[in-house]
Amino acid sequence: MSLLPTPKKVLEVADRAENKYLDALENAPVKRGWNRTFGISIPSKYDAVKEYNETMKGLQEFCESRGYEGIIEPKVEEQPVQRLRVE
Repeated sequence: MSLLPTPKKVLEVADRAENKYLDALENAPVKRGWNRTFGISIPSKYDAVKEYNETMKGLQEFCESRGYEGIIEPKVEEQPVQRLRVE
């Protein structure tokens, strides 16, 4: 069965998420902070990476569930090296 091409809207959302992620990663502190003036949490670099990964996984699942090509390259599982046994 042939997969349908990925919709343009999905690709646009992925591009926006990537741009947002790069901006957040550039400006985010290493540790999560707290703004005392406004009483809100300041997201860390880890939070930015986590949000980006979840967004991309969600878009990938959307594509897979509807028969579209995905936006993430599939992982190729490596087989462990097996040593030849000479007896």
